[in-house]
Amino acid sequence: MVELSRDRAHVHKILDCLQHDFLESRQGNKKGGLLGFGSVAVGCGSEIQHFLDRLLPPVLKCCDDEDQRVKYHACEALYNMVKVADDLVLPYFNKVFDGLLKLYADIETDAKHGAMIVNKVLKEIVTSHGNRFGTVEFVPLFADSLRYHNPGIRQLLLEWLNTLLSVPEAQIVTYVPQYLE
Repeated sequence: MVELSRDRAHVHKILDCLQHDFLESRQGNKKGGLLGFGSVAVGCGSEIQHFLDRLLPPVLKCCDDEDQRVKYHACEALYNMVKVADDLVLPYFNKVFDGLLKLYADIETDAKHGAMIVNKVLKEIVTSHGNRFGTVEFVPLFADSLRYHNPGIRQLLLEWLNTLLSVPEAQIVTYVPQYLE
């Protein structure tokens, strides 16, 4: 048990280094930092739940970066995190979905394609673990997102509406009045 907490402390130090020296660097090292964050996620494996609070926010922030390559690498890192975390990512769903909204609105095809891959995995997770999906928390974000006229965002919203309609546990129909207002 002592080794496990020591290992976790070591992972936190690695994340601190990656965030400070790469993601927050002015020297254009964000892509390397994102690759590092994605690799740490894969390396954490089943222990990832102890690090999602540290892994997700900096990567999601990079989804809104000016550099298209940074956005693409953010998608790759996000994919690794979501794939490894599986249903453990559901408590962070709204934050991840908000990042996807930004990427789907992007005119750059690489960033949008990366977001589509993350979205596919996220839909698989929600479909498999619908009883753990926070519909109540998601509906206000979904309803607010309907105000965007961007075709990419509209596509994402329609995909999610269709997905949630196929997940009986989500009971999305119950909330129709909220997102049609």
